[in-house]
Amino acid sequence: MKLKPLGELLKESFASYRTSIGHLIAIEVVPLVVMAVAAALAVSLFIAGFNAAGIAVVLVGIVLTIIAGVSSSIAMIQRIAHHRETLALRNSLEATRPYFLGYVWVGILSIVVSLIGFLLFIIPGIIIVVWISFAYFILILENVRGLDALTASKRLVSGLWWPVFGRLVASLVIYGSVSFALGFVCTVIVGESASNVLGTIFDLILSPFIMVYVYHLYLDVKRVKRTHAPEAEPVLA
Repeated sequence: MKLKPLGELLKESFASYRTSIGHLIAIEVVPLVVMAVAAALAVSLFIAGFNAAGIAVVLVGIVLTIIAGVSSSIAMIQRIAHHRETLALRNSLEATRPYFLGYVWVGILSIVVSLIGFLLFIIPGIIIVVWISFAYFILILENVRGLDALTASKRLVSGLWWPVFGRLVASLVIYGSVSFALGFVCTVIVGESASNVLGTIFDLILSPFIMVYVYHLYLDVKRVKRTHAPEAEPVLA
């Protein structure tokens, strides 16, 4: 049994994305709002001459933005997995608490092992990135934490590395092409300055779709692995 064709995967992802697009965008906006408020307050303090207070606000703002960003990412995965449920934004963010530290730790481990791979050479780094591409979903949806989440993701991808890699690259190509085309059209019509603003808005709308797509790819890989023996996987040189 093989993974679903790209077209079918995109169709399923869009149907899921469409049911919760407003909630996903609201979740994504939260860390941006926190960052904007902290930046505005810091600038006003610097203008008033309170440099120490301004520096303190900047530091606190950075910490709060990181916290909001991690919480937003967790909430988005949870929302994608339960897109048919009605849930308030506040409840979505509150539900992220049990996974916060685990998410941070998986993120640190992912960065470390990916950097090790890229330091060895580009190809090992790419292989590792694909291996661990489902680690966050496994953490939050299967409650597998730390290094176990990364190894569970590797086991899931093993035997399907090339199909997973191809579908991940295809999603990035589609996203990049749509983003570039929209940016080009906006630049021609409204000019570069306004185009930058519109580009940010388009990114807020389009970027959650990538996570929805990866989630459906994760589900499809799990479906195949339950019914199909793994094939040979690429190995590090």
